[in-house]
Amino acid sequence: MSNDHIFEILGVTAREDSYTDLLCHAINNCEEFRLRFLNGVLAVFRPDEPECFTRRECVPDPKTGQPPAIPDLILSWTDPPFHVLIENKIHSVEGLDQTLKYQACEADKYFYLTLVGETAKSAKFESITWQQILEHCNGCKNSDPKLQLLLDELWERLGEYYDLPQPKPTESLVDYVINQDNHRLVTTSHRFRRYVAAMCEREDLQTSAWQDHTGSHVAQWYHDRWKTPEIDIQDEDRLTDQAGRYNWNVHLEMKLARGGRDHSLTMFLHCETSPYLGRSFNKPEFASFREGFFEAQKRFREYIHSHLPGGDWRKANTKWAIAKLKLLPSTSLGELKSQFERDVYPMIDVIDGFDWR
Repeated sequence: MSNDHIFEILGVTAREDSYTDLLCHAINNCEEFRLRFLNGVLAVFRPDEPECFTRRECVPDPKTGQPPAIPDLILSWTDPPFHVLIENKIHSVEGLDQTLKYQACEADKYFYLTLVGETAKSAKFESITWQQILEHCNGCKNSDPKLQLLLDELWERLGEYYDLPQPKPTESLVDYVINQDNHRLVTTSHRFRRYVAAMCEREDLQTSAWQDHTGSHVAQWYHDRWKTPEIDIQDEDRLTDQAGRYNWNVHLEMKLARGGRDHSLTMFLHCETSPYLGRSFNKPEFASFREGFFEAQKRFREYIHSHLPGGDWRKANTKWAIAKLKLLPSTSLGELKSQFERDVYPMIDVIDGFDWR
């Protein structure tokens, strides 16, 4: 007899819309779930019952010039009118300026729902997590056995995700991330984030990790002071050489490249534009901005190359990379942490010594 759950039978796995549909159905059909979700997760306190819609088109104020948007969830109250907009992400990332477009829709509250608490591009969106839903809504009484069955499977999946064991000091990155039978919500990306968090114990650094379009796993460490505010690339009048000289996004970027049985792990020091400009950086309208940026980047590159810390740091001279450090993906977590203390932390001090003016 098969042990597959309904989610597996229907091929839901991590399909975002299915989780959105289940959340909406529970809000509309289970009073206790609805109250726990509204009060505990969203901090929305209304005595009347809202109506929840999935993927309903909302038309922004014409003054914004934005086209109609289709957010994942809209909760609406009528007397008095009150609207909540929720964008749900499971293993996907925000589309191009997605929440910046959605903020043009008239709503009283905006929420960005993810597994790990990622931040939306729009400052109007408050970050909430599926872990909050698990903590507040698990165990609610529900009279519909079909809905209860689906919720039980949801709680099981979320529990597997959030209770994933931490990597052991003797465990290598390859063994913890790649040599595993991942399933349901637990993916190699989730394991990579867990491992990355354990590698660096500097609380003053911010960290992000993801899987890029090539299948490689990427992590970044950075200080806010290493990055200038993002320039509005739509305003060509601001794309001056002066703006380019005072525009940068410096960060340490570690890349795990997978290749059959052989995997490489490299730490790069990058100096990029803010926001990151790929092919568009070569457009004619960026000529002055580009000249100013590369002038400042050259000064930073020369400083770093003359102050390389000891260890295995080497100069790098590609478009964005300033220096690089080879790491061993097959070595233990304990040894990688030691290499961070020996090689990576001194580079942080070097970066902080640069005069950005």
